[in-house]
Amino acid sequence: MIAIENAACPDYITEKFWRPLVMGVIPIYFGSPTIKDWQPNNKSAIFVEDFTHPRGLANYLNELADNQTLYDSYRQHKLNWRNPISNKKLLHNLVTRQYHIGDSSPGASLFDKFECSVCNYVINTARNVMANSRHYNCPLEPVYAHLEDKKMPRNVADWRSMMEVGQCQAKILDEFFRRNSSFHEADFEAELTRRMDRNQCK
Repeated sequence: MIAIENAACPDYITEKFWRPLVMGVIPIYFGSPTIKDWQPNNKSAIFVEDFTHPRGLANYLNELADNQTLYDSYRQHKLNWRNPISNKKLLHNLVTRQYHIGDSSPGASLFDKFECSVCNYVINTARNVMANSRHYNCPLEPVYAHLEDKKMPRNVADWRSMMEVGQCQAKILDEFFRRNSSFHEADFEAELTRRMDRNQCK
């Protein structure tokens, strides 16, 4: 299954990667450069970046279609019921995280619980850790697989706009935190609106 992210950012990995794995099909993936750190096993997906030409990728997919053993080697998270996931980093995060998609318990909200987990991490374990560009480093220009023609997508302006707003939000939050004073959502939204109106987000 073709799985191409909307952006190629270090920590931006979405359902485009996970859903094929859950379904038991092989993702043909392009997106996050850190994706191999998060696959269930060393061989759980086909990565576009591993090929230098579309022909090489196409030939490999044809080989895969004709070789059931090779195909199944990518699906050990489905077929190896004794040890489906060998990636210790992924296992640790699955076991320890406090938020889960599909959690129907009272008060459950994926986004609320994710935000709480970030706050708890900062308060309990990361007081001396400062955010840097790697934590919010999606490029404003589109990123292409090296094997494709570089044609400017129609929605590039929308992507740039979303990124600039997101970066502005991150800067405002950073400033609020550095002041070490309490603030409310309304304060944050008002400051964001003020900067957007005055074109001060860039």
